[in-house]
Amino acid sequence: TGTAKAYGITIQYNYFGLAPDGTTVLKNDGHNINLSNFTTNPVVRDNVIVGAGTSVAAYGIYVITTGADIKGNLIGITPSGVASPNRSGGIYLLNATDSTIGGQTIADRNIISDNATSTATAGIMLSGTTGVVIEGNYIGTDAGGTVRKPNGNGIVLNANNTNTRIGGALASQRNIIS
Repeated sequence: TGTAKAYGITIQYNYFGLAPDGTTVLKNDGHNINLSNFTTNPVVRDNVIVGAGTSVAAYGIYVITTGADIKGNLIGITPSGVASPNRSGGIYLLNATDSTIGGQTIADRNIISDNATSTATAGIMLSGTTGVVIEGNYIGTDAGGTVRKPNGNGIVLNANNTNTRIGGALASQRNIIS
């Protein structure tokens, strides 16, 4: 006997918290995407992730795994730019390793905005992570990076994060945080 792991999981081109019309908000009560220890190297790409946690603490994307690749998502904001916050924040990595949020191309950029249900929320929160890279994202702005659409906090680093890189020396690696 043993614990089965899921490999090669890709979550792409979905609406979480929205009706098929892409504008009507249909909030849920838990995390929109929950990647647990039983998932390795998941890809979360090109999704709209809004409205998690109507009455309980919940994140748009909640990650406890190895090798998560989170790119090109709208988190907390609809395609038309309407705010629909995730109750606890956009992305939370807890004890995650070797994961990437964003990337150096426009297609890899996450827009993580309007997750401002309280000052305790964050666009991105890390706790106990190792080897995480956060680059090329717009956090707390519109898709053009010019209009303020705040989260409670931009990026929060809780205890025990190691080998974490936020931004970088290249212009394509920088995050825009408002």
